[in-house]
Amino acid sequence: MVAGIKIDLETFTSRLRKRFADKLYSLPAPPSDLMSMDEANSYMTANGLCINKIEFENVCLHYSSGDSVDMMAFLSALMTDTSGENPNYHSMYGPSSPNEAHLALSGCSHVGFEAQYKPFPKHWGVPPNAQMKGHDGIMRDLPDGYGRGNAPMAKWVAANMEKDTKSETTTRGCKPLPFGNYSL
Repeated sequence: MVAGIKIDLETFTSRLRKRFADKLYSLPAPPSDLMSMDEANSYMTANGLCINKIEFENVCLHYSSGDSVDMMAFLSALMTDTSGENPNYHSMYGPSSPNEAHLALSGCSHVGFEAQYKPFPKHWGVPPNAQMKGHDGIMRDLPDGYGRGNAPMAKWVAANMEKDTKSETTTRGCKPLPFGNYSL
């Protein structure tokens, strides 16, 4: 089988490794190492490894010998991460494509720019509705690693952090006891 669109092996395996990260280690062993293309397709579909036609053609291109697909080599390549970094698991809050990055520019907890931002403390309340960029299109890092946002969001974070400092409130919203520790 000849792939209509060829994807180089490293890019292809890293793409599938990211997509199937939660399913790879719970897969049952394939019935045999070498499978026909129909058997490989049915094994992958039955176990939730859904790929499109171009990706299946690339599986056949990179992991086949004649008319059979070496499923064990394919699965072991997916389970072996050679990048030297921890896997980056995405949540439902981040942009799903580069074309939607402008939708996730507020300072709320999300995955963006390949880093996980920490959530705002609950006792701060609801953040200001500052979903758009600043007046000059300036997005800035929010104080204390809370992500990125515009000027109103940065002022809101700084004001809440200052209130917490003055009242000696922790990030969980706990205030110190007035006369010391009562646990004794």
